[in-house]
Amino acid sequence: DLKDYNVYTSDPALRRAVARGGAQWRDAELVRQGAEYGAAATLQAAEDANHFEPELHTHSRTGERIDQVKFHPAWHTMMAMARRNGIANLPFVDARPSAWSAYGASLYMHSQIESGSACPTIMTKACIPLLRLKAPLYAATAPLLASMEHDADDVPLLQKRSMTVGMGMTEKQGGSDVRTNTTRAVAHGSGAWGEEFLLTGHKWFFSAPMCDGHLVLARTDER
Repeated sequence: DLKDYNVYTSDPALRRAVARGGAQWRDAELVRQGAEYGAAATLQAAEDANHFEPELHTHSRTGERIDQVKFHPAWHTMMAMARRNGIANLPFVDARPSAWSAYGASLYMHSQIESGSACPTIMTKACIPLLRLKAPLYAATAPLLASMEHDADDVPLLQKRSMTVGMGMTEKQGGSDVRTNTTRAVAHGSGAWGEEFLLTGHKWFFSAPMCDGHLVLARTDER
């Protein structure tokens, strides 16, 4: 088996792309990441993360309704690696335009080894410019979004060291055609974090259910 190799230094095309994108300042870190991604232990964690399925626990041992989805430790290993390597936030915590090239290199390597953990990690990154439009909400969540540490604890948001954001878009009548979505959002006043809405509808799945928040696609009266 191919193992214990450096995913970055063994890819001259990737290294040239990083240089062309002006991200040479990230080169030493990308070398470190390349060794981490190619390590036998990482390859095993990636395999385990896809082999052991998430488990739904509807009740606690004392009978309380919890609806908690538990993931195998290997999943959290890959999530922590993605977070540590900047895939959740790098282009928004580093103002240099070349941070996008550095981010792309990390994502490219991570996706070669394990792709599932990339979804909630990239969604976390994608939500940052949207949350910035809501100043009170962003003020409360900015430090959690900027963190390079993965926090798997199932506790209230403001007790965490970092946060992840998933997505709720797909509906069974449309699949990937989100234009057929029927979920509606109705304005419902405002709270400490700004405008609030009541959502009514049915999403086919949420990716991934252990996230601390979700971007949910819905129609309003205007659209």
